[in-house]
Amino acid sequence: MNGIQRKRNGMKKPVRRFTLIELLVVIAIIAILAAMLMPALGQARNAAKDSSCVSNLKQQIMGFQSYVDANDGWLIAGLNQRTGSENTHPWSSVVASIVCGMPNPSLSFASAKVSYPLFSCPSEPQPIGSSSKGDFFSYGHYAVNALLCGYNQVNTTYRPRKASSVTRPGIALTILDTVNRASPFFATIGNNPTLGCEIATRHGSGAVRLNGANVHYCLDGQYVNGSYLDGHARKIQRTEWKEFNGTLSRDLLRQGYANEFSL
Repeated sequence: MNGIQRKRNGMKKPVRRFTLIELLVVIAIIAILAAMLMPALGQARNAAKDSSCVSNLKQQIMGFQSYVDANDGWLIAGLNQRTGSENTHPWSSVVASIVCGMPNPSLSFASAKVSYPLFSCPSEPQPIGSSSKGDFFSYGHYAVNALLCGYNQVNTTYRPRKASSVTRPGIALTILDTVNRASPFFATIGNNPTLGCEIATRHGSGAVRLNGANVHYCLDGQYVNGSYLDGHARKIQRTEWKEFNGTLSRDLLRQGYANEFSL
């Protein structure tokens, strides 16, 4: 029977189908490719978070500098009320009033019931809210260096200072990632809860999260992000904190200015 006769009789050419083994091979290849791509996708996602965090810090320090220029060179302390209660006008709310238009900078973000993406680190899973609930940040995911900027307007140990006392603003760390949910400033560094850790090494692989009373510890990550008084921000590798015997040195917090505090 020739081809013409087969067509006339309604006969079709057999269609070849995948065998089970061939299908399993294709699925295995797809799984291998997905496994190879997942780490790269994870790294890209983390890189995007890191870039966003550094961008936040750059915008924050620009607002910080605007305040300094408008206030006779005074740096923004952790809390900035000169009269009455000294525990008002946290630095983050002051900067938010400049950059984000926050209407009442005397309150923390938690008290004002507001949250701004500029003060939210993409690598921090705990949201900004009320620290009394135990798992929220009251002042945002960042804090000022109290050794440089001061604690508040009346504290005699960590006093506010003017920018004129900063000799090298390019190495004067001003704002960094924090783990302290209930404070807008920090003065200590550690790598376990008993050391009073307040710096958040929440970036990079190895970050371990533990909950303390007011602190959401982010330990053993590869780096912390920070901004400097000259306006730049960058990743600060864990090795730069000069770790000794399990304790992280706070020397980087003391650079670039005349240290007048009794520590």
